Amino acid sequence: MQHPQDLPDVLDALLDQVRELNAAQAVQRAAFVALARHLSKAGHADLPQLARDLEMLAQTQPEPAWQSGLAELAGALLLAHAGPSANR
Repeated sequence: MQHPQDLPDVLDALLDQVRELNAAQAVQRAAFVALARHLSKAGHADLPQLARDLEMLAQTQPEPAWQSGLAELAGALLLAHAGPSANR
């Protein structure tokens, strides 16, 4: 059992884990968007269609975190498709 004086250390460790998980998630999302963009430039992916598929998948998920995560990925794909760097 944890002692009350250990609580700040436990909370700091949990906060560090949350920060690491957030960073890992951001890296994975960026890698997904970069991969999809490269596949699109090579003619192997349709970013607007992939975004629509992700939005549709988000609507079928009961968990709000899944819904928002998939919707954010869809939005990132649309930005990658429409943005000025998408034509490079």
